[in-house]
Parts: sequence; structure tokens; C-alpha cells
Amino acid sequence: MKKLKKLKKLKSLSLVVLIVTACSKPPLWLVSPDVDGAWRSFVWAEDAPFAETALFEGTRPANRYGFIITTTRPGDAGEDEPTDVYQGLYQAGGYGDSIVLAIDPWIVFYEFTGSSLTRARAEKPGEGVLILPGAEEDAVLAWTAQFVQSRPGVFPAFGGQTLIDALIDAIRAGAQFQKGAQTYNWANSWSVFFESKPSWIYAPYSVVRAMPPIKTAGFEACRFPTPADWESYGVQAAVLWATPFFGSAKEQAKLEAARAWLVSADTQRRIADAFNWLPAHPDIPPANALARTIQGLCARAEFVWTAGAFE
Repeated sequence: MKKLKKLKKLKSLSLVVLIVTACSKPPLWLVSPDVDGAWRSFVWAEDAPFAETALFEGTRPANRYGFIITTTRPGDAGEDEPTDVYQGLYQAGGYGDSIVLAIDPWIVFYEFTGSSLTRARAEKPGEGVLILPGAEEDAVLAWTAQFVQSRPGVFPAFGGQTLIDALIDAIRAGAQFQKGAQTYNWANSWSVFFESKPSWIYAPYSVVRAMPPIKTAGFEACRFPTPADWESYGVQAAVLWATPFFGSAKEQAKLEAARAWLVSADTQRRIADAFNWLPAHPDIPPANALARTIQGLCARAEFVWTAGAFE
């Protein structure tokens, strides 16, 4: 009888252990589709706090915890807002409970023999060649957002698709750009850039960083020119976010080591290298003179904004 009771007790204990084990799943990275491949490659190549990844498509799995890795901060980008604006983001390194891992700023590039782009030249025809990849939606939306910004960090929400389409069409047909700009993609836009002097192109830093150094050695960078009476400016950028998710204080505590790893300068340097983006951590030395200039432009910006849904 005693043996039977002991056996039942052991079975009960085993069942409890199995239940606890089943419920105590390890943390994971939930990654949005646009950066899933790059993040998986980075995590697998690094000594990350945990390695499991899953695709994030707006919902979090039950009874799991970890970090959401996205280029849109969860809870932002409302349907009626053309942009998300984050005051002091580059200096703070985060927003709310989200960590900024790296940024990919849009910058005006030109060659060192030229001069920075002026507001007058951005609005009207003039000397040199101002290049727009008019067949590329991201480039057209970036230009559109710059011209609808009514004052620093203020981007009016629009009330109709007809108006939005008109604005986008006006940008594509702008007389200040190269002839036939509507038909240009990124590849042939860069060909015109290298063949023309002086010339300017508004593009993401990642595109330039991915180029062979021999091609970009003579590059200079400046921010997009704003109206003369504006006393501050922001930088348009894609942002790589890490946002924690958890269901209890105990799970939150278990993420502290991972958070410390994510915010460290060494980790963020390696993330920037893996993505060809700009490090978000202020203590990371710039890779070259061009990166130093762009870091300075971001550090002096009062806000970072993301080009949102104009359609």
C-alpha cells in the first residue's frame, strides 16, 4: 500500500514537472517580414541571448515572451497619419519601451567638387542635375513628404486620395528634376548621378554604404534643405526597433540580459554592419568621413520621422 502511494506521488510530481516545462517556453524574436532574413542571419552569426525567431504579422503568440524586431514601432503609424514623428529619438536611443537598434537616414548626396543642395534648387530648375528615381515609390513619397511638411515635424493628414495622387504626380513631373524622371529607377538614377556634375540625389544611407568604397570615396552629404525661416529640422529615416513583449513581471525580468545586450555599443555596431545602416548608439565611431558627416546631421536633428502611408 505504501509503495502504491509512493508511486502515485511520483507520477503526480512528474506530471507537475511536465506541465511546468511545457509552460516555461524560452524567449524568442518576433521579426517583421521586411527584416526577417537579415535579422535571422545576424542572430545566427552572433552570440545572441537566444536564437529562436518567428515571423511577426501583427499578433503575439500566447504564453511566449521576447522582443519584436520591426521597422514600424508597434502601435504607431495610424491610418490617418502620413508620418510618425519622434522628438529627440537619435539622442535618446529609444521611444517608450522600444529600443532603437539602428537607423537608415535619407540624405542628399553629392560629390565633393559640388556644393550642397539649396532650397531654391530643390524647388525650381537651375544649375546641375537634381535626380529623382520617379519610378520608385519610396523615393517619390520621400520627396512628397518633404514638401507637405508645413513646419518642422508637422505633416498634415490628408482627406482624399485625389489630392494625394495630385501631389505625387506633381513631384514626378517636377521641372527641377532630370528629363523623364518618371521613368527612372534607382539603378539608372545612380548612372546619371555619376555622369553629371554637379548633381544631387536624395537616397537612403544604406544604398550608399552598400556601394564599393571606390565609388563613394568622393561623396559628400547634406540634409534635405528646409525653408530659410525654419530654426530646426528633422531627418527622415527607417528605424529598426526592438520592442519587448511579456505576460508577467517574471518574464520581463528574464529579458533584462537581452535588453542589456541590445543596447550595448558593440551589439549595435554589428547590427549596423549587418544591415548596412547607421548605428544608433552615439559612442560608436563612424566608419569613415561620410558616415561622420551623416552622424552629425542626425545628432543635430531635433526629431526623426518616417515617411508614412500617403495612399
